[in-house]
Amino acid sequence: MHAMPGDWLEQIKARYPRRSGGFGWLDMRLMLSVRRALLTHSWDQITQAIDAYREYCEASGKAGSELVQKPKTWFDQGGYDEAWDYALPQDPKIRERERQNAQADGAAETAGRRVGLIRHPLESRAAFETRIRLAETSPRMRNA
Repeated sequence: MHAMPGDWLEQIKARYPRRSGGFGWLDMRLMLSVRRALLTHSWDQITQAIDAYREYCEASGKAGSELVQKPKTWFDQGGYDEAWDYALPQDPKIRERERQNAQADGAAETAGRRVGLIRHPLESRAAFETRIRLAETSPRMRNA
């Protein structure tokens, strides 16, 4: 069993995400849940997991609501074993725009190969497409 610091409750209070409703801080069962977690995890691992849960709640918009678990529930359900990664859901319009940009990039590269041009890493797609059009219409550019 790992050691439980004397100020364990203050440390948890300082790190735990805000929530609406009660926390149940004065419940003796919370201390027992923390002690149970310390059987298999160090105090540093637990505090890092609490920090990750707080960041997850803030990123997902749950912080300050009733959707944040009470600390006792979080410990009893093994919240310290979770990854708590949160990726913002991507807007379908953004996904469609990225798909169209990828198609346009592919088409520009194909056209560039046709006239013997490659896109410079710092060159915008619009500038590259302009260079392709110039190369296709100007006999002097084709030989360059």
